[in-house]
Amino acid sequence: MKLKYAAAVAIAGALLLGLTGCGPDHGTVHNKSHTEGYYYSTSICSGKPVVCTPILNYQAPTWSLDVYASEDEHGWVGVTESTYNSYNVGDFIDFREDKGVK
Repeated sequence: MKLKYAAAVAIAGALLLGLTGCGPDHGTVHNKSHTEGYYYSTSICSGKPVVCTPILNYQAPTWSLDVYASEDEHGWVGVTESTYNSYNVGDFIDFREDKGVK
């Protein structure tokens, strides 16, 4: 059961990472999200008799800002930790000037 939970968390993290970077290059910070880094294990099973090999994986921490430029242009942008810490919800951010985008 723990393995299924770890796999679900890993998939959710991968999806979140896949969505980051799709936001606008400027706008108002609408929300913030930070995920701590964590370890999770998976295993690969093969052969007859079946032999399973455990694998320890590491998901690096992520920092993202939900940037709202307009009704049609908004989304999550992956940023560096220092950029994340420099902005609060409601602040205007312009990534064309701030190179803190990952």
